[in-house]
Amino acid sequence: MNIRRRLPPPKTTLAAILFLIGGITCISLGVYFYLTEKHKNVEDRGLALVVLGVIMFLPGSYSSFMIFASFREWPGYDYSQIPSYDDGSWVI
Repeated sequence: MNIRRRLPPPKTTLAAILFLIGGITCISLGVYFYLTEKHKNVEDRGLALVVLGVIMFLPGSYSSFMIFASFREWPGYDYSQIPSYDDGSWVI
C-alpha cells in the first residue's frame, strides 16, 4: 500500500520548531534563574525569560501540533489552517 502524503511547508515547519524549542528553553532558563539566583538579584531576568518563553511557546506548540496532525492526515486538519511563511507574500 503506497500512500503519498503531502509534505509540510518547510519554512513554516522550521519556524514552528524553532519557536517551540526556543520557548521551552526560555521558560526553563527563566524558571532556573528565578528560583536559584535570588542572592544575585536577577529575579527580573528570570521573569522576563519566562514571559518571553510563553510568548514563543504558544504559537510554536500550536503550529507544531497543526503540522503534525495535518501530516498524519487526521480528519479536520489541513496545512491551510496554519499561517504560512512559504508563500512569499510576507516578503517586501
